[in-house]
Amino acid sequence: MSLQEALKLLRFELGLTQEDLARKLNRAFVTVNRWENGKGFPSRSNAKTILDIARINHVSADCLAYLNEVLLPDVKRSYPATAYGFPDIDREFLFQLADGSDNLLYVVEAGSYQLLYANRKAEKEAARYLSEIGKITEERNLSKQVDKRCFHYFGNGNVPCEFCPLSKIDSSGCADLVYTLPNTIRKYRVHVKSTDMNGRPVYVVYSTDITQEDAERNALYQLTNDIPAGVGIYHVYMDGRIELAFMNNVLFEMIGEERGKAISRNGSSNICLVHPDDKGLLMAEIKNSIAEKRDVSIDMRIKMSENEYHMVHLDGKMIKKAKERFTYYCLFHEKD
Repeated sequence: MSLQEALKLLRFELGLTQEDLARKLNRAFVTVNRWENGKGFPSRSNAKTILDIARINHVSADCLAYLNEVLLPDVKRSYPATAYGFPDIDREFLFQLADGSDNLLYVVEAGSYQLLYANRKAEKEAARYLSEIGKITEERNLSKQVDKRCFHYFGNGNVPCEFCPLSKIDSSGCADLVYTLPNTIRKYRVHVKSTDMNGRPVYVVYSTDITQEDAERNALYQLTNDIPAGVGIYHVYMDGRIELAFMNNVLFEMIGEERGKAISRNGSSNICLVHPDDKGLLMAEIKNSIAEKRDVSIDMRIKMSENEYHMVHLDGKMIKKAKERFTYYCLFHEKD
């Protein structure tokens, strides 16, 4: 159970609103709200106060167990595989933060593949994967494993995985890749960074399940590829940056590029289409449309094949407004 679910269960059993819980903790409402939205984590003193509230008000045994697990995880479970050189208080706080994450996090010794640390999400994902391929069903527990090499722990294998991200480290000491777990449909985005842990070379691995995100993107491809116009989704920042989030096949055809080659060469968010001289005009139109609360409509030049620019008409509709950026759904029509 996640922190968000445990806090909601606590409030349900005690009949408390977020405002009520905030008052009991002598904290602002926004603090509790952020905890329940996965944007923060209670300090150790707040965690102990929450547990005191639960005990004093006699919540169910399950609720108390869930709160204990997410607020004050058993640090001893990972002592045999801990990050070396950390004072106990720092190590305890580190585990508390890592175990509350929705992403997989683990640390591997360079060269030996020895798994030094895995957060709870990584342990649960390992158990789920092994169960799905019919090998092991019980939850993984790093401190009880005889062979603590990452490929054994996560995949029950005897050799490094074929897709091993540790073999993809570049000259900067990092690696970024997307892979699908063998014999499953689960897809992950992985970032690896090499570092030194008290004289011991290690890799820190961050992994995010993007299975649903990928399915939604594929559905978007299917929905937009029959539209007789170029379709793009862009994140627009008020400092002038324009980041590509999605292009349908028609738009790739308009610019004379193959999707795979363009993304491989430029990166999915760095495919530059707008003529440099027209970027200022486009940003001005976007800012005016925001001020006037209307859609974007502008003629501009975009890059086609062989480094040529053609005039197109762009219609853009804002579909999401965030603190630092605006997201637009755009249709491109080539003009004669």
